Amino acid sequence: MAFPVRKDDARGGSAVAKLAWLAAAGLGLAGLPASLVFLRASGLNYPGGDAMVRLHSFADECREGTVHVGVDAAMTGVSRYLQHDDLWAYSKVGQPGEEGIPVEELASYGFSCLLSAEEHVP
Repeated sequence: MAFPVRKDDARGGSAVAKLAWLAAAGLGLAGLPASLVFLRASGLNYPGGDAMVRLHSFADECREGTVHVGVDAAMTGVSRYLQHDDLWAYSKVGQPGEEGIPVEELASYGFSCLLSAEEHVP
């Protein structure tokens, strides 16, 4: 729906056009807080990605080697976009939907670092 505004109108437009402009501006401003809340929520929706960023901050403790990416981490944000360090090879042994490597067997694979949902890995 359009509201024409004449150039020769000394008051700058009709009352309906002003009201429509104010309503549109008000709705835009009213939606801003909701957009910020949703932006924050979407950023918190990928804990695997946060884990990958933290892993890169531990580069001194976990130098060269293979990083095991667990199923849960792979499903919640670990992606090739975050795999930027050439010192590490990333392994996603175990497909999403499967159990992956049993926790008890992880040590036998020789991974230098783990991104796992498990609190304790033997």
